[in-house]
Amino acid sequence: MKKRNFWQRIKTPPKLPTAWSWVVTLGLLLVAAVGLTCLCLVIGTVNFQWIRFRAYLDDPQILLFNFAPIFLSLFLCYVLDNKAWVAYVTTGLLFVLISFANYYKVMLRGEVFTFSDFTLVKEGAGIAGNYQFPLPIWVFIAIGLLLGGALVLARYGRARFTKKKKRLAAPASADSDSRFGSGRMEQLVSGHRPLRRTVPCQRRAVPCVEGY
Repeated sequence: MKKRNFWQRIKTPPKLPTAWSWVVTLGLLLVAAVGLTCLCLVIGTVNFQWIRFRAYLDDPQILLFNFAPIFLSLFLCYVLDNKAWVAYVTTGLLFVLISFANYYKVMLRGEVFTFSDFTLVKEGAGIAGNYQFPLPIWVFIAIGLLLGGALVLARYGRARFTKKKKRLAAPASADSDSRFGSGRMEQLVSGHRPLRRTVPCQRRAVPCVEGY
C-alpha cells in the first residue's frame, strides 16, 4: 500500500453516512463558533488576565452579544460558500482583526473600537506610522488556532448542500425537419395548420371558329 502524505490525508474525507457527516460538520461549526467567541473575549481583556475573562463568562448578556454575531456569520458564510473551513477562516479573520483593532485602540487612546471607526481607516493608517505596536503572544496563538481549526474542518467537516442541476432540452436535429417537413414545423410553432399551396389550373385555349 502506498503511504499518503499529510495533505492527501486532509483532502480525503472519512467515509461516513450522510446523516453522521452533517452531525459532525454542524457540531464542529458550533465548537468553532464557541472557540472564536472565547478567543475574541480573551483579546478584549486587553491585559489578558483571567479575572477579567472570568467576569465576561459570568455575564450572560456579554456572552450572547459576542457569540450571536460570530455564530450567524459563520453559518451564513457556510451556506454561501458550501465549505466549512472557508467559512471558519473568513469569519475568524474578520472578528479576530476587529478584536485586535479594539486592543490597540484601547492601548493607545483608551477608547473602545466601534463600527464608526471603519470610516477612519485612512486616518488610522496615517497615525499608525508614528507608533510602534508590540505583538502580544496571542497574535500567534490566534493564527495557530485559525490554521488548526481550518485543517480539522477541511478533514472532517465535509457535508455539502446539494445543488439541483437544471436539465436542458436537447436541440432539434436536422432529421426532424426532413421527417416532419417544413409545413409540419410551422404548424407546431404557430399552432395553425399550414396553408395548402394551390397550383393554378391551366385553362385550355378554345379555338375560335369563323363563320358557318
